[in-house]
Amino acid sequence: MIIYIKTVDGHDLHDSNYECLLLNPRGTPNAKPVWIEQTEADAVDAGIYTVDVQTKVLAIKIRNYANRHALISQLQCWFKRGKDVTLVGTCLEDSVDYQKQFRVVNLVQDTETPMRFNAILQTGTTAWRSVALQTDTWAVTGAGGTKEITVGGDDETRLIAELTATVAPASGYFYQQLYRFPNVTGVNWGWRSWCLTIDTAALVLASKMRADCFDLRLFNGDTEIKRWIDSPDDAATKVWFNAEMKAGFSLKLKTGISDSETVTALQFKTNATTQKTIKKMPKEGVIYHGTEWFSYSDTDSANARLTIRERGIWGTTKQAHVANDEFYYIQNPIRVVYGNTAATDPALDDENYDDDKPVFNLADSDNTKWVHDATTVFYDPDHPGRPGQWVLTEKKKGTVSDLYHVKGNATSGDPAMGIKAGAHQVGSLWKTDTVELAFVLPCPGGYYRVSTTGRKWRNTAKWMPKAGFQHSVDGVTWIDLWTEATPSALSTFDNWAAHSNVSIPSTSKYLRHVVTGIFLNTANAYALTEALTVTAEFATATLPTGTLLGEVANYPLALQLSDDLSGDIVQLNYPALYNIPFLMDGESFEAFFGNVNAHRAITLDDEGRGDGWLRLKPGTNTLMIAAVDVGMLSVALSWYRRRL
Repeated sequence: MIIYIKTVDGHDLHDSNYECLLLNPRGTPNAKPVWIEQTEADAVDAGIYTVDVQTKVLAIKIRNYANRHALISQLQCWFKRGKDVTLVGTCLEDSVDYQKQFRVVNLVQDTETPMRFNAILQTGTTAWRSVALQTDTWAVTGAGGTKEITVGGDDETRLIAELTATVAPASGYFYQQLYRFPNVTGVNWGWRSWCLTIDTAALVLASKMRADCFDLRLFNGDTEIKRWIDSPDDAATKVWFNAEMKAGFSLKLKTGISDSETVTALQFKTNATTQKTIKKMPKEGVIYHGTEWFSYSDTDSANARLTIRERGIWGTTKQAHVANDEFYYIQNPIRVVYGNTAATDPALDDENYDDDKPVFNLADSDNTKWVHDATTVFYDPDHPGRPGQWVLTEKKKGTVSDLYHVKGNATSGDPAMGIKAGAHQVGSLWKTDTVELAFVLPCPGGYYRVSTTGRKWRNTAKWMPKAGFQHSVDGVTWIDLWTEATPSALSTFDNWAAHSNVSIPSTSKYLRHVVTGIFLNTANAYALTEALTVTAEFATATLPTGTLLGEVANYPLALQLSDDLSGDIVQLNYPALYNIPFLMDGESFEAFFGNVNAHRAITLDDEGRGDGWLRLKPGTNTLMIAAVDVGMLSVALSWYRRRL
């Protein structure tokens, strides 16, 4: 393409002061294909390539001789070495303005004609992009439809689509409730299981939810997450989910704002504590105070400010905020979605769904306690990533001592935290064994108390050096909660002593069932101790607390968007609200729902596609939306022309 350069960073290069010519407008960067060399055979094309940088040269002439010195200085500023610049020019083939970004290598003055300069520029971008967008609109109803658009230029480009729901579909997830679940200041809970409680019986009675709760789904921000339901169609249904909970933040507002004010930043009190807190915060996220949630897009720790992308997100009520109001960080903006009568059990579509299910008793547990009993497991060797498991610690010298997780050390049966310790034989000699065998359960927020049942066994007069439960602040230094006495008889299981509601200092963050010490060297001697049930209760002061914020109408943005020429397919799945746009910006690779990051709501048919979410080819493209029912969607389409 032949291009007539007009401006650099908005500065005119064709006026009474300058004239400019791009010396090599038609060249494109070199590709470097990657080849895999073979032994005694031809190299194989790896199917990938890298792209070289390309050098372009601008020939610039100073026309205003009288002001030449100022104009030369100005030119040197515009083309300072290393500067990132944007050239804009008009394509002579279609009279459309295009732009491209470059990095300045140098500005060289012609030695024979000092009023002429060559600006040497480099870029890794192949195509020129139009300055102005091409646009179109699309009204989509029912199960979707098609839309023809004409894409200018001669190279592929990327679609930008803004989808706004205006009319409800005939079926789908009709309701949602926002769940406020702020992080706890100063406590890093890590990856952990949590539950929220909801009155599903009332929703079932109102015909808003299925009795089996198959339609009750959870979204964490822009992603649907797994959930496990205890007691569907009940006044206190527990919905369990997994989430990472990092240490929370609390910030005191310095300058108040009204409920109707346009907010671009929140100013907090400037002191060392606030500055340190903001420095630790993610660069973007969600904070709240009172009824209103804010999406922030940047942090400024030095000035104790957060840049606000939008206030009143997800339909939260805007309110006035005054100085000294405390704002809290929400890492997991949970939304409960329901109301789809046609929903099926989500586990049916994923054979590995329960690989992440908490191991403890979901019915008897809640956020304040975990109950491990005969209906559950303490440890799942086939799925070691399941939350709520006790961590095995095994230090020993011999081959007899061991940890096991089935009652009686059987191959199958009821669960147990079993510990076996015994002397071991080396040749004809029996040796002592020095052991530290334990099942450990961490709790970053601290413990309150514990209740257990168990049993013990020995086959000789020898008993464990020390067997019982311990707690620890740091996981290094351990303090006894109790120790188990020697069983009364040989080769017969005795129950443990009663251990009910045994207090634990709230500063302790680790609990363990342990055998530690030296087991003496008696021939064939060994002993067993088994925890059969454990109820571990946590310190409530450091637990996060959640609140359902009330029901609103949900728009189930669930559809497939495709293009016939590129063959690209994009899936969208997001619990939206009406009359708030969902922006899929393929140009900048950003997705927003009402200015809240929704990037993970987009799934590509090829996740390895790095050059566009949904690519458009030059010419007539047919876009298609396919869904069960979209109701009515207003879609604003736009794209940039591109030329080589």
